[in-house]
Amino acid sequence: MTGKFLKILVLIIFLAASVIFVGAGLFFHYQPYSNVNCEKAVKETAPEFANLLVISKEELAQNNGVAKPTVYIGFDCLVYDVTVAKNTYYGPGKGYHFLVGRDSTKQLLIFGGSIIRRKYPVVGILGN
Repeated sequence: MTGKFLKILVLIIFLAASVIFVGAGLFFHYQPYSNVNCEKAVKETAPEFANLLVISKEELAQNNGVAKPTVYIGFDCLVYDVTVAKNTYYGPGKGYHFLVGRDSTKQLLIFGGSIIRRKYPVVGILGN
């Protein structure tokens, strides 16, 4: 093995290990929101959303693009309306449909949460 090849191999191993450890850290240290009082948390951390309706998990599940035409995603104690992207990303049969109609905080903390926050309106607070 040449020195250059060895350096590239070490770099690849380091990057792969970093991705694995960071991903595992996010996965195992995540605290499920089922144990959090989202209404209280939102009032304390995001008072601009404090007057929104609380949407139960059962109501959220109905907003999946199948049972109702609307498509909602629960993320970080808030409920986002992603219906405008139903035909491209979040509708039945689309790549991100697994995120809709439920609390997807765990998945969106790893990737995509900033997109949801930036692009879609908040319509409610995630209930327990």
